Amino acid sequence: MIITSMHIAPTPTANQANASTSAVVEQGSLFNKIVDTETRVRAAEAWSNSLNNWVIGLGVAYLVITAAFVAASLMAIPAGNKLRADEKSLSELRIEQERQRTLQLWKDVAPREISDQSGMLQALRPFRGTKFAIFALADVEASQTGEQIYAVLGDVPWELVKAEKTIDDIRFMNGVLIQTGDVTDRALNGAADTLAAELERNNIKTIRIAYNENDVRVYGLPPEPIVLIKVGFKPFPQPPGGLEPTPIEKGTTMRGNRRRFPASGVSPNK
Repeated sequence: MIITSMHIAPTPTANQANASTSAVVEQGSLFNKIVDTETRVRAAEAWSNSLNNWVIGLGVAYLVITAAFVAASLMAIPAGNKLRADEKSLSELRIEQERQRTLQLWKDVAPREISDQSGMLQALRPFRGTKFAIFALADVEASQTGEQIYAVLGDVPWELVKAEKTIDDIRFMNGVLIQTGDVTDRALNGAADTLAAELERNNIKTIRIAYNENDVRVYGLPPEPIVLIKVGFKPFPQPPGGLEPTPIEKGTTMRGNRRRFPASGVSPNK
């Protein structure tokens, strides 16, 4: 009979079993915590990387936008300078335009004036002795213009037949009417044409026509042909906008030599 010696492990007690179970549970819980923590770390890393990528992208976009803004600003500087220069030029042009309009307005309303009386004398001297009659409307400016013409013709000299001022403007026109009684008289019409040309050269509007029997009757002209001069109102151009030009006020004076009309029939040479 063979007897074998055997060691039988002691049966764990209840306390030992509970301790072992608790250790397993703790290890499982720790493992779960590790897994959860690793998951959160990976999620945080992913979120951080995403944010970093967004920040980098925004930074690049900011740099691009800033560069574009700087480039546009640099381009805007010369453009702005050109704009200011163009605005200044436009302003100067408008000022010059208004200055010219003002000057033209002053010329339009200023009294008529024979500015080159000596040149007019030289041009009319070949027609010395031409008989003429001069009538002017009883208006300040028209009368002064008529007196200037009368003074020049008296110095040529031309022979005065009649000189009067009148308020009857029915047979007058705006400007200076220079009329002759015989269109076939070359010397007479040459004198009238030269007078008209000289007045036009001095910016005095003239109209050349022939007078008729009614003029002879109304103004008491002699039967032989003469040069008839009728000084009417200064013609005013119609300004833009329909505004009426400023009339010449009483008492307005003008430069240049002029001579008051004498009594009817008295020659300026006497």
